[in-house]
Amino acid sequence: MESAAYDAMYPSLRKYYEQRAPAKLPIGKIFLAVNKERIHDKVYRFQGDEFILSALDNVSDSLVTLIMVDTVARGKDLSYANYNGRIGRLQFRAELREKGVHYEREN
Repeated sequence: MESAAYDAMYPSLRKYYEQRAPAKLPIGKIFLAVNKERIHDKVYRFQGDEFILSALDNVSDSLVTLIMVDTVARGKDLSYANYNGRIGRLQFRAELREKGVHYEREN
């Protein structure tokens, strides 16, 4: 899941740093533009991976938060309430900022 999040976010980060000064688009707007085909109703659809459900928890000019829940793998806490209403599944949070991508396992 960390690899899938990296693949989803890295192109936007690269595009952000390839911009010429002084007119720079914010990272959130770039993410939305780069991924417009994959985002529907605050859901990011991973191409070719039916085992990851995801949601865009936050998209602002300076931050993009993607929460991913695995539909098969169980997390550490079997009673954990996942973001999408499931219980006990593996869940990751990835945050894209101008400085890079931060990953955190939540369950």
